[in-house]
Amino acid sequence: MIKNAAFEKTTYGYIGASLNIEKSICLISLAVPDIGFLLRSPSQGSRLELECTAFFSLLEMLNGQIHELSIKKVHIYSSLPEFIFSFARSDSLLKPGSAYRSSLELYNRRFQISVGYIDRLNNRAFANPADLPSLPEGQTLKLNFDFNDAAPGNL
Repeated sequence: MIKNAAFEKTTYGYIGASLNIEKSICLISLAVPDIGFLLRSPSQGSRLELECTAFFSLLEMLNGQIHELSIKKVHIYSSLPEFIFSFARSDSLLKPGSAYRSSLELYNRRFQISVGYIDRLNNRAFANPADLPSLPEGQTLKLNFDFNDAAPGNL
């Protein structure tokens, strides 16, 4: 079991989306450098939709898949200003009554969530995997692959 005072403070996550329109390739990226987590996955949608997918995927991972961490506060960095501003606009994907807003409210019961902007060059979601730290020697991380238990409705 990981016992780390850093997780009792704020856990930092990074999200990003890449689009190659010529080749019709879309990719989302999620990173939590404190635990050496980096995930890249193909996806579909607009840049804002991809960023939202990465955001909720990261929250889902933190919520249900890593049980040993007692995470209370999550600060997620994005390199897409439109995504950051979507938390304040009423005409965005996160408008009251939307599916995204409903999901956010569920996760907000579990974590204190904040978002911030980071330029793409410093966004760890786009980092080389070799640049992320591994777990400290002697510490292990148990992953739960029972995805039914981790559904947002099971908070």
